[in-house]
Amino acid sequence: MEKLRWFQGKIKPVNNRNYIKAVSDLVEHANFDVDICQYHWKWASHSGQAEYQQFYLKVLSAVRRNIKVRVLLNVEAAGNHLTKINAKTKKTLSDAGADVKFSPTHPRVHAKFLIIDRIYTVVGSHNFSKQSFTSNDETSVIIKSKKLAMYFRKYFELLYNRY
Repeated sequence: MEKLRWFQGKIKPVNNRNYIKAVSDLVEHANFDVDICQYHWKWASHSGQAEYQQFYLKVLSAVRRNIKVRVLLNVEAAGNHLTKINAKTKKTLSDAGADVKFSPTHPRVHAKFLIIDRIYTVVGSHNFSKQSFTSNDETSVIIKSKKLAMYFRKYFELLYNRY
């Protein structure tokens, strides 16, 4: 069992719709890398200027700015609705140049976190979907801490390299 560790850092809670703006700004200003672990990412290409669509576009913009973007998405059984949703996102991001992988069906990746420039960690309940960004009651936190970011990056590496 892993020993409980405590980290120092600045913490910013982001509830409900506040998440989109806060995380979009971090991705937009990323200088080196963005690692994303996400259970459900519904790419909403038909939504045009919707606020949550702008978040997706900032991720694509980061890829085009040569920011290293890696994404780990959950996958369920073949033909599953969630698998189809995440497959569309995987294709869109991969076609843009992001490095995207699916987790296996077991153990399921249910984690939802981002690490930006090895400084910021975003962790919480938000899926990347219209419903999560506009209708659900969600809560997440942004933590500014190099040590915590490195801790989560090691965890991301463990998951990402497992598949």
